[in-house]
Amino acid sequence: MPTFRLTPSFAFCSLLTLVLMLVVSAVQAQAPLAPWPDKPSRFVVPFSAGGVLDVLTRSVAEPLQSESGHAVVVDNLPGASGNIGILQ
Repeated sequence: MPTFRLTPSFAFCSLLTLVLMLVVSAVQAQAPLAPWPDKPSRFVVPFSAGGVLDVLTRSVAEPLQSESGHAVVVDNLPGASGNIGILQ
């Protein structure tokens, strides 16, 4: 059975890879982020208003809006057996 030997070049490459991964992750952690969300959240319901899915979505959107303090919009896009809403 072959044995594995840790050669100096393999150890150096492994150490270099680890250091580069740490540097890249530290740089990404320091990147400034845009305020989120910068526009209203949008729920698309692929069926007409007043249906079970619409009522359920609106019952979820209302507490989400009050908790987050951000606008939540529910859009009903009926037609083509729900395909129009799915494509949005």
